[in-house]
Amino acid sequence: QMATRTRNRSNSYLEAIAHTRSQNASSSARSPDGDAADTLSLASLAPSDAVTRDGEAKSRTPHTFRRSVTASSSPKETGKEITESAASGSLSPREASKEAGETTVVSPMVVVRATGEDGDSSVLIEAVALSPETPAPTEPKVYTYHPMNTLAATEKGFLGNLTENQETALEELRGRAHANGLAIEPHRCKPAESEDHFLLRFLRARQFNVGKAWDMLKADIEWREKADIVGLRSMRATDIVTCDLKILHHHLPTWRSGFDKQGRPVVYKRFGRCEISKLKELTTIDSMVRYHVWVTEQMMKSLSAQAVSTGHAIETFLGVIDAAGWTLRLASTDAFKYLKGIADIDSAHYPERLGSIVIVNAPAALEFAWRVVQVWLDARTKAKITILRRGAEEALQRLIDPDQIPSDYGGTAPALVDEPTLT
Repeated sequence: QMATRTRNRSNSYLEAIAHTRSQNASSSARSPDGDAADTLSLASLAPSDAVTRDGEAKSRTPHTFRRSVTASSSPKETGKEITESAASGSLSPREASKEAGETTVVSPMVVVRATGEDGDSSVLIEAVALSPETPAPTEPKVYTYHPMNTLAATEKGFLGNLTENQETALEELRGRAHANGLAIEPHRCKPAESEDHFLLRFLRARQFNVGKAWDMLKADIEWREKADIVGLRSMRATDIVTCDLKILHHHLPTWRSGFDKQGRPVVYKRFGRCEISKLKELTTIDSMVRYHVWVTEQMMKSLSAQAVSTGHAIETFLGVIDAAGWTLRLASTDAFKYLKGIADIDSAHYPERLGSIVIVNAPAALEFAWRVVQVWLDARTKAKITILRRGAEEALQRLIDPDQIPSDYGGTAPALVDEPTLT
């Protein structure tokens, strides 16, 4: 309700500004020498030439002047904004508000008035700053999707490619968010992710069911504020984990390296030595899951940087998981608890962030773990996961240019070093 009242008040005074400027453009007043009234440009009035409503010149304090506003049936020219500098001794808004029927300008401020509903008196609404050097506000840049992002171009549900029903759903979700004062702004992946980009991720995740998308969005913002995700994003890895970072990296090695052909950042993980039970002796599963959130937030920072670099909206990232060396011995209860924890976080709080995952060097035993894990994933997410037993190099080069692929996987980029790089 507070947000609605603020918007209504803002709209009211903006309308009043437009009305006042329209009047200024066609205002008539009698010049000091008594000649017939002419349409005057506000910029043409020096302080010593200020006129009152009866046409008599009246000098006021330096760089402060008043003029009456009388609508003309045939305006001759468009009025200009005052460019004089304000000085001491100017009329205060309270004093100006007493001058019913007049617009009092104290450059570079304009006092905007509106007539009360009873038609009796003019009331002060707002004092709006004018800047002669500043151009009129422009709409923020709308980032388009990368030309290699064929999904956004061919599948309905993305900004610029919405059906009429999807447009309606977006408007409804946006309206609910505004009406409830939901703090979306701190959590957008700026500058490229507009509010509509942000909301559409939740709508796509819930098949454009507005009620379900709203529930998901509200729960996500509440979680982010409670967990201080904005603060977490700027923390160091050593502030997150409760064990030696090198030990954590040994069991959960993670790298961020290069970009794919769509401009998406690529994260590499190796699960062949992922012994969660041993890590649990040094830290907690909750701490490991929080570290996963921190890593994901670092990927969000990469998305923002890529948007600036490419000039396109980059919403997703590519994950490469190397399962070489993975055995059923690693499929412990603790391991599944950890995997379930990160799957729940990703599903609830990072909708439509995963572009795709390629699991390479997958042993036959991984099929058992996949049967368990896929139960936790929705159909849309499962469709983004590819499991390869062989042919990793060819598969990666279809997605990533060779100069962006580490030499470990057949590319020409530097090899992944076996030490923490995300710190």
